[in-house]
Amino acid sequence: MNAVSVIVVHYRETEEVLRALDNVRARSPHLDLELIVIDNEGCAEARQQILAACPEVHWRAAPDNPGFAAAVNFGLEIAQHEWILLLNPDTRLQNNAVEICLEAARQWRTPPDVIGCSHQGRDGAFQTAAFPKASWPGPLAALANQPLARPLMRRLAPANLAEKLPETSRQQQTLTHPTDAVQGSFLLTRRKAARAIGGFDDDYFLYCEELDFCRRLGEAGGVVLFCAEAHVTHGGIARHESRVRQQQAALSEDLFVWKWKGVGGYALYLLLRYLNLLAAGLVWPWLDHDRRTQVCRHRRAWRPASWRHLAIPLLFGRKPGSSASSLRAE
Repeated sequence: MNAVSVIVVHYRETEEVLRALDNVRARSPHLDLELIVIDNEGCAEARQQILAACPEVHWRAAPDNPGFAAAVNFGLEIAQHEWILLLNPDTRLQNNAVEICLEAARQWRTPPDVIGCSHQGRDGAFQTAAFPKASWPGPLAALANQPLARPLMRRLAPANLAEKLPETSRQQQTLTHPTDAVQGSFLLTRRKAARAIGGFDDDYFLYCEELDFCRRLGEAGGVVLFCAEAHVTHGGIARHESRVRQQQAALSEDLFVWKWKGVGGYALYLLLRYLNLLAAGLVWPWLDHDRRTQVCRHRRAWRPASWRHLAIPLLFGRKPGSSASSLRAE
């Protein structure tokens, strides 16, 4: 267990990739690291720069920017070690996080196949990094976001509403515990387990691919562990600042629901998402600042690509890799 393959996906963030590689090496002094960079940009200059700074890196170019999930699968093909770490370029280990996670795996009563860890933003803000099923995208989660339905949710499905609250996540993530999915910006997985389920579903371009991966692994009998003692910081703000990324996140959530809930569940989910926006307009004068900000994000994410949400069942099947290309917002 002292050897780990590290997969970093490069796309227009050469300096960030270099800092991520330096950081994981410095914070893993007792590990034999195999460093793998998958290039989704096709940039010869970036290749030269990274290999000059880290000659031991295994570099592989992915054709035509197929997305994060497809790039990870390229890395899984060439990774040699038992454990594989998926590391975002903007993620920085704050302690010996990889070593701490591997030690937790050794001591846990049921050997885990996926391990995640505690996240915070670079500004110190808490980030949710463990995702029980009740928090996943779906009809109940959409209903929990419905301003007029929240009082009803408190009575009918309090667990689903509670899982959407940041304070619930903070409390849960103070202790190491099994969960249903973890944040993909720092995700350790056993190579054998990942390959056994076919890796990541490359129908996802960006976002939700780790939820899908963890769900398929869980259905195959795998165990997902959240390690509270391992800490990283994660940039994690681009999704909220970029309209395209907001649209991408919305499309990926839709794809996740379609694949796991089917026709009826997806139709109900879409209906509730649209009703959320309508209800928010009705109660807008009474919404606080945070809720108004959330509603504005939903509107920016949904309105420009409404037809694409409806077309997902026509373009994608429910099995992994059902389409020749991934679902992307642009």
